[in-house]
Amino acid sequence: MKNLYSLLAFVMLLLSVGCSDDDALNASTQNPVDIYVIGQNNSHAAYWKNNQMISLNDNASSFSTADSIIVKNDIVHIVGTSYNNGVTNKLYWKNGVVTNLTQTFSTPDQAVRRITGMDVVGNDVYFVGYTKNPIIAAEIYDLVYWKNGIKTVVKSNTNKICDSNIKVLNNDVYIIGTDDINNFPNGYYKNGVFTNLPNTYIEDFAVNNNEMCVFGQSMFNVSNNFIYNTNTGNYTVINFTDNSEMKYLSFDNTNMYYANDHQVYKNGTLISQIQDGSAYYNDIKILNDNVYSVKSFNGVVFNQTVEINNTIVLFTNNTQNSYRSLYVVQN
Repeated sequence: MKNLYSLLAFVMLLLSVGCSDDDALNASTQNPVDIYVIGQNNSHAAYWKNNQMISLNDNASSFSTADSIIVKNDIVHIVGTSYNNGVTNKLYWKNGVVTNLTQTFSTPDQAVRRITGMDVVGNDVYFVGYTKNPIIAAEIYDLVYWKNGIKTVVKSNTNKICDSNIKVLNNDVYIIGTDDINNFPNGYYKNGVFTNLPNTYIEDFAVNNNEMCVFGQSMFNVSNNFIYNTNTGNYTVINFTDNSEMKYLSFDNTNMYYANDHQVYKNGTLISQIQDGSAYYNDIKILNDNVYSVKSFNGVVFNQTVEINNTIVLFTNNTQNSYRSLYVVQN
């Protein structure tokens, strides 16, 4: 209850000072959480901590953006993408100090082609991606992950690349992957052992009471979304009234939250909906049964908002700014 009162006080303070891109909240004593939002400012990677914008060094790239963020033990971990003279690189910032992962993780016999996911457990930082022998013309790759810079090959000599993500739980390393038939994720690796979930498209991982779940959609019936418990092998089917795809899943305080591009459900009950047909969620996070979101509105003027339980705390209609994702940390 104390946290709820603090959260309401924080929201009221935000409303009283207004919501502009450069507003300083100065509400550390009233805000029970720190809200980190990542994206770009003036074509360069940046993030906002409680509305305070912090620019990220992108090695003088012509364009860059921050793509994903994890904050653990007061350390801000951000992965982004830079573009310069036709060259694309994956960048990693640890408390603002930049590392070019594409260059750092590449070797003469295995060049990094993609970095597709990150996880942080304690002081250990994991990345997952694909490498390729630059001498061989054929599109043959290794699916690999790096733990604190040390590479492990998960699958070698594959001709398929998908949006692999990584999640570490109880020292087990889970990686979303694909078979050698499809270019989309339809299975997962646990410590290097692949489990195929036939006829599915996997979105991501979610942890529920110390158990790992994957979620996604059926390939034959797109209205059937599923949650698969990797411990028990049980499926849970989730359907939306508009037959849309589930994009977000989170378990919090024994409650299950899931969402598509414009609706959020709690334990099967609709709790939030974007009414504007041109709008959608960029990202959703749940903490202590509060819903934190980034929304985009493709109206006459494109704008974006960051919201707590549908109350706006950050707003931009400046085309120089964009918000991609967020992370919430309990103080």
